[in-house]
Amino acid sequence: MEKIKITNSIEPLTANFRAVEFWAPKFRGRIDFEIPKCLVEGAQIIRDFFGPTLITSTIRPKDKFGYHQSGNAIDLLPLEETLVNIKKFENECRLYQSSKNSELIIKLREVGVEGFLIESSNCIHLDFRNQVNCASTDKFGKYIVCEWHNDGSKFGKSNVIY
Repeated sequence: MEKIKITNSIEPLTANFRAVEFWAPKFRGRIDFEIPKCLVEGAQIIRDFFGPTLITSTIRPKDKFGYHQSGNAIDLLPLEETLVNIKKFENECRLYQSSKNSELIIKLREVGVEGFLIESSNCIHLDFRNQVNCASTDKFGKYIVCEWHNDGSKFGKSNVIY
């Protein structure tokens, strides 16, 4: 998978996102890093679908586990009607799983996004796994949708939706 170097610059990476928006999210590492190109493209796909969208997290090198630790994940927050749009995203995932008919999920899968997670019922997580053990597969070979909640424990709770 092709990677894109993320720096603290105003260089445009997509039609609506600049490098600094990936570099300085909520959990800033304040370091330059590389991110899979599919996640940069995926952020723009989410933006095109939902409208104004904030990147809330990318690399988190201090994480003990997970795809954020290595820069292989991104969290996105649709800014308008957030809860409605999160439910809409979940419905698109379910539509894709049942009939393979979701344009949104097909676009994300075509650019290489492999994991989808709904975090704390208000955030869309996309990741590039490069390999995954998962019972559900599609024509792209891999597929997983989870839901994560902060249950007060050290790592939170994740449930596979399908």
